[in-house]
Amino acid sequence: MPGPGQSNIDDENTSDEDSCTDDIPEPTEPGHDSSVDEDFSNEEEDITTDEDSIDMDDGFINEIETLYFQGQASQCIGNFNLALSLYNQALALIMTLDETNEEIGHFQYDILIGISDIYKQQNQITLANDFIEKAQEVAYALDDEEKIYESYDRQGDVKVCEGNLNEAIDCYRKSYEARLQSEVCDEPDIAVSYCNMGSAYSYFGKYEDAIANYHKALDIQLSVYGNKHSDVAVTYNSMGNVYRNFAKYEDALSMYNKSIEAGSTIYDDNHPEVALTYCNMGNVYHRQNKYDDALAMYEKSLQMRIAHHDDLEVAKMYNIIAKVHEQQGNYDEALVMYKKSLQFGLSVFGDNHPSVASMFTQVGMVYEGQGKYDEALSMYEKSLNINLSAFGENHPLVAASYSNIGNVFGQQGKYDDALSSYQKSLNIRLSTLNDSDPSIATTYNKIGMLYNDQGKYADALAMCDKAKAILSPDDNHPELAVTYSNLGLIYHNQKKYNESVAMYEKLLQIKLSVLTDNHPSIAKTYNNLGAVLNDHGKYDKARSMYEKSLQIQSSIHGENHPDIATTYNNIASLYSEQAKHDEAISVFEKVLQIRLTTSGKNHPSVASTYNNIAISYYQQGKYDDAYSVFRKAVDIYVQIHGENHPNLAKLYDELASCCDKQNRHEDAVAMRQKSKSILSNLQQSDIINQ
Repeated sequence: MPGPGQSNIDDENTSDEDSCTDDIPEPTEPGHDSSVDEDFSNEEEDITTDEDSIDMDDGFINEIETLYFQGQASQCIGNFNLALSLYNQALALIMTLDETNEEIGHFQYDILIGISDIYKQQNQITLANDFIEKAQEVAYALDDEEKIYESYDRQGDVKVCEGNLNEAIDCYRKSYEARLQSEVCDEPDIAVSYCNMGSAYSYFGKYEDAIANYHKALDIQLSVYGNKHSDVAVTYNSMGNVYRNFAKYEDALSMYNKSIEAGSTIYDDNHPEVALTYCNMGNVYHRQNKYDDALAMYEKSLQMRIAHHDDLEVAKMYNIIAKVHEQQGNYDEALVMYKKSLQFGLSVFGDNHPSVASMFTQVGMVYEGQGKYDEALSMYEKSLNINLSAFGENHPLVAASYSNIGNVFGQQGKYDDALSSYQKSLNIRLSTLNDSDPSIATTYNKIGMLYNDQGKYADALAMCDKAKAILSPDDNHPELAVTYSNLGLIYHNQKKYNESVAMYEKLLQIKLSVLTDNHPSIAKTYNNLGAVLNDHGKYDKARSMYEKSLQIQSSIHGENHPDIATTYNNIASLYSEQAKHDEAISVFEKVLQIRLTTSGKNHPSVASTYNNIAISYYQQGKYDDAYSVFRKAVDIYVQIHGENHPNLAKLYDELASCCDKQNRHEDAVAMRQKSKSILSNLQQSDIINQ
């Protein structure tokens, strides 16, 4: 018979998978790896601007121009192999010249920038930086001030991808200084430098620095343009994104409304910037789990994209809307939206593009959430095959595909297959990334959690320790926070409560150093500390942690939010541990009302709550009430998963225990037979699919 309702440990893991993005990759996502002929890629000839000294005809220039524009077109549709080939042919022609004139120099700069962009998108950061530096040399030889400061901006972008904030800011500052000294630069160009620095700081979670730089940009823009200008609208939008990521949701919405107002006399009703702002507002509501408000904003954005005939953006919006339905447990509606996204994506990219791979991954996630693991694997394997075709074996997105497949095997209990997939992911990352890259730590963490699920706690600790060794304790990287969270969970499972508390306290220190005191992520850590202290029998301290969590969550979300339901659930479990069953049931009822309000009546979290209430009734000896509530949980799981799911097998066992207590022994036998039948069917399915 089941024990008391379990405390919910909040999942603080972050994923590096493409499946977890809010968006579909742009058409210029990474493409097939290609090399550049060393004879012309590694050195540049001096550029002269004395055109009379160059003996070349218009046909030669036209050939270079044609190759450049063909390469640019191929890059835009994601055919990176062809784009690199065309760019290289153009560079080869330029290298045959003893001297190049100014017109050829400009083509040379743009070609080098195009190659750098492709390598950046392919995550070949060293090559991307090399070609930016070559482009910068050309810009200085041309004495083109605009290209000089643009090249520093591009370098900054590459440094951001490299994960180096300080070097990125240094590049953006050089761009800023070049703009200040430029005769062609005006004040709005200076604002661009501030925006770039704001974007970099935001990317690395330095939200106060980000806002400070955006304010400097905004002050310039308002002084030059007034409050009705597209640049002003874009900056307000960017500031809204920072506040959103900092969980200052009211400030974020205020910025987005200012953005819409700033563009009201400039943009038409269906302008892409207005659509983007509504989408961002929807994201704020989405993060607050205000699903109806989120869907209303997303629907506005979608209709604007449709009116603008932008199939790529339409695909993105269907993808985002699908995520809302998925989080609400509306899996059928989510699948409809994802399939619409896929339909538009195929019309834009064809059937063998990384963006389409990402869409297959999203569909796979829905199936995975439904417990339809065979269908999920089919989608993930389609994604893997596309990524292998696009990038070859050694690429981060291929590693991500293997990791997603490993996740499913892990949930199926196929631990050897899961470990094999994770190992493939790890090998790719070790061969393609710097040894200290956080993605490698992520994979070690996943393997560690796989061992944890098998009860192999020593192996789990070894993997998470490897992850920790990669990450600097001074950087407060998000993956370090994940590692401390995982270590806390492993020690918790080992009943090493003091060590578990120590890990969660380190996690809390990281979060308090980079987030506001009332950030929802901090509330999660208080929750997890409470769960450990609860199991340690320190009920007063546990209750204190839960109340801290609840205080933060209520200040952000009000009274109806899934996170608040989780905290109440943990408080109810605490009462169960103390055999205070009436108090436990009372709080579980609060949990139920919140989850019915936020997730609807057919959601796994609602079924889980009915299960916890039924357990409390059972422990009170109220077997009729327990049976009735267990049946409600069963009905939901059948509605969601069909008749064959591990959770159903467990619930039928629980019903059998109730029947025994009610002296309904024949019914008890029938319930246990249903449980055995489900487990047998699942086992046979596993054998068939091996």
